[in-house]
Amino acid sequence: FVASSIADRALLSIARMQTEMINAIDKICEAKNPLLVLSFEDTVLRPQEAIEQIAKFLNRSSTRRTKKVLRRQNLPRTQISAGKATSSFSFTSSDSTSEAQTYKTISAEISASCSKRAIAEFKAAISTYNSRWPSQLTALEKIWI
Repeated sequence: FVASSIADRALLSIARMQTEMINAIDKICEAKNPLLVLSFEDTVLRPQEAIEQIAKFLNRSSTRRTKKVLRRQNLPRTQISAGKATSSFSFTSSDSTSEAQTYKTISAEISASCSKRAIAEFKAAISTYNSRWPSQLTALEKIWI
């Protein structure tokens, strides 16, 4: 890991942290402790449903402030990749760019700057995520350049 490039470290960190996160989720569930898991994709596309799930889980109701935060974060999104955080530090997408085109662009950039070993581990992490939390992005996994 230490000898890896910065780009490889980013991919490997994401993949390995995801493995740890999934293991922790599984342990919490095996111990029958309460845990609410929400997928990122569902949350940004249908935030009201996510808020209702959170409110029910916590036995609380949402507030007007919750609605303000959603507005400030431009939620719900029309596309998963159209987030504020993403546009401020990496790529930008617009409503005219499809999720598939955004995915192709990102995967091409990763393929050009990372090693095959790091990409393979990252792709395995994507596959694991997609099998646990399927979304409209799941089908895009197959178009990696």
